[in-house]
Amino acid sequence: MDLKKSVLILCFLSLPTSNLFSQDTLRDCNCWTPFDVYDTIFQIAALTEGPAVEDKGSPPNYYNDNGSTLSLKLPFPFCFYGKNYDSIFINNNGNVSFTKPIYNVMQHKLPFGVDSLILAPFYADVYTWGGNKLIGGDRVFYQITPTYMIVKWNEVGFYSPGDNDEFNNFQLIITDGNDSILPPGNNVAFCYNNMMWATTSDTSGFGGYPATIGVNRGNKTDFAQFGTFSIPGTQYLGPFQSYNGLGWLIDKSFIFNTCINGNTIPPVIVNEHTCDTVTVCAGDSIEFTTSFLSPKQGQTSTLSISSPGLTGVSIQGTTNVYNIAGITVRVAPSLVDVGTHIVNVIAKDNSSPALINKHPITIFVRPCSVGINEIVDQNKFSIYPNPSRGKFIIELASSGFSENMDLKVYDLIGANIDSRAITSLKTDIDLSLKSEGVYFLKLYKNNILVDVEKIMIVK
Repeated sequence: MDLKKSVLILCFLSLPTSNLFSQDTLRDCNCWTPFDVYDTIFQIAALTEGPAVEDKGSPPNYYNDNGSTLSLKLPFPFCFYGKNYDSIFINNNGNVSFTKPIYNVMQHKLPFGVDSLILAPFYADVYTWGGNKLIGGDRVFYQITPTYMIVKWNEVGFYSPGDNDEFNNFQLIITDGNDSILPPGNNVAFCYNNMMWATTSDTSGFGGYPATIGVNRGNKTDFAQFGTFSIPGTQYLGPFQSYNGLGWLIDKSFIFNTCINGNTIPPVIVNEHTCDTVTVCAGDSIEFTTSFLSPKQGQTSTLSISSPGLTGVSIQGTTNVYNIAGITVRVAPSLVDVGTHIVNVIAKDNSSPALINKHPITIFVRPCSVGINEIVDQNKFSIYPNPSRGKFIIELASSGFSENMDLKVYDLIGANIDSRAITSLKTDIDLSLKSEGVYFLKLYKNNILVDVEKIMIVK
């Protein structure tokens, strides 16, 4: 064995097993898609329609005030309050509609009028006048695929008496209800990046009519309101208060389902930086928080969790304020949990019948502790030589253990690379074709884990 490999083994022997390769991760995530000038997937929305000449955009950038596109064909059915739509209008003022273009900014609170079937990620007086010189600035882009559509208001400004240098980035996603771009059971997402202005009629971007976020069925009755925003800061007082702070939206997303037959939608996922996949080391722990918004007056939600097959999952706390219910979940897996699991955070509202939404979080449990000493030292079997070049012997502590025994071998990312029945006191194992590294051997009796050891393979 050369010096380099000797040093490597000594490091494995001496470093604390709880720190080496400890890679618990809870990354910041939201559904905003960064703009790339070289990305040919997105195209500029041709906002050529409007109530007046000055409202209409013209090629190539289609800068405008109150413009809309012609009806755009959708290659998938989009379900909105129980009815499927196959076409859509993109409107400059921060919304899309389904039966007609929406040119002007209406009253700032929902519901809107008849035939105003709207998804409004940020309904405000957007003014794309070409003042933002950043690449892709002051324009609306979109992408249509066979199963989803993305509309992006990229670095857009607002209408004011003078020039301004405040710009917003927000985005809409709609799907056929099955595309994995959104969590199962949801077909819409509103996504926010940097947000710098909330209202018009003032060069500061604040102080005018609030921007509205929500969904309108177009019958003057049925709607879902997520909030109106008119001031700077991060204050949020609920979906029906006018004085919410714009900064609360930054890097958030709302994920929800409009394919319902009733007068309201199920609880809305408020994604506050939590990814759909979390990595945690066996023996360590990690916490994450998920929130749901109830978008109707008087509507509240109760949260619970479901985690089949995963140990060490517990609720650390819950909150329910300003129509937003939150839950903090702690995951503290053991070695028996190595692999991939799902924790479902479930929101159930107080409607009759109750509406339900869930946020599935994938938990990837890694066996990160890789010292040469045993991880679960139950003395049921031993391994020698260890380290080895891939050929070694496992020896049971008692010949009586050889009945109904099975051995499973896992690599560092939790993949099962070898399985076999153990029928004798000593068994030769050949993993010489496997890569150099650390592997975990789990011994089962009648499908119950009885011991875990590890082997280091060096070449």
